[in-house]
Amino acid sequence: MNLLSNMKKSVSQVILAFLEEHRGEWYPTYHFCNRELYVGEDRYWLGNDAGRKARELALKGKIKRKHDGKYAYFRAKPIPKLEPKQLEIGLTKAYNMVKT
Repeated sequence: MNLLSNMKKSVSQVILAFLEEHRGEWYPTYHFCNRELYVGEDRYWLGNDAGRKARELALKGKIKRKHDGKYAYFRAKPIPKLEPKQLEIGLTKAYNMVKT
């Protein structure tokens, strides 16, 4: 499955897609800087600014960030687990939106 379409991707989009593909794993900042990154079968080159872009994504709340020693580590946000009642409410709202 290709996570990204054939259009040119921003560094942020590539980082997000990579972390989604490797959900639950922590990656240090240096993993994204000045190297090729594979997302699915596609290959992308990330330059010096990739570390800054990862920090910006974390500040926006799109990915998780932690510090361990002198490095910052990033990973995709965990998928929230819905309680059965929350799922039922969501399905009811979706049904009502389609019905009207």
